Amino acid sequence: EQLCIVKYDSGSGYKYNPPSYQCYNPTYSVCFNNSLCGYPSRLCNQRCLRYNQACINNVTVCNFTNGYSYYQAGRVESCNGMCYDSATQQCINGAIQCINNCSGVCYDSSSQQCFNGTLCSLSEQLCIVKYDSGSGYKYNPPSYQCYNPTYS
Repeated sequence: EQLCIVKYDSGSGYKYNPPSYQCYNPTYSVCFNNSLCGYPSRLCNQRCLRYNQACINNVTVCNFTNGYSYYQAGRVESCNGMCYDSATQQCINGAIQCINNCSGVCYDSSSQQCFNGTLCSLSEQLCIVKYDSGSGYKYNPPSYQCYNPTYS
């Protein structure tokens, strides 16, 4: 094990005062610029990645507006320093735009479809629900729900 003087949280960048002394296993972690980060998954070009960042080709760090877990590996690209999912978005003149847009949500048309602003998987259909099936209560306005006709 090795010793790291940790002054900053690698995920958030929060500054610890006072710093802490932490032992780490260099097989799984690395100490850079007084931050301890996971190795190699949270390291990019000799830099620790924060929670909202990803590394492209071990060179470019880009930022996400939401968590990285929403994106599939190999589909992340950078546009003006911001990460985007190339299956649902594109970079045009330095701005990220949806390829397909459903009521403000970017979606992948190879796995989803949009019905009147409601996203459903390709195997689903849209049902306009006007009444509660148990009580008979009338919804005003009606709600839109996706359903799989194979199981309904």
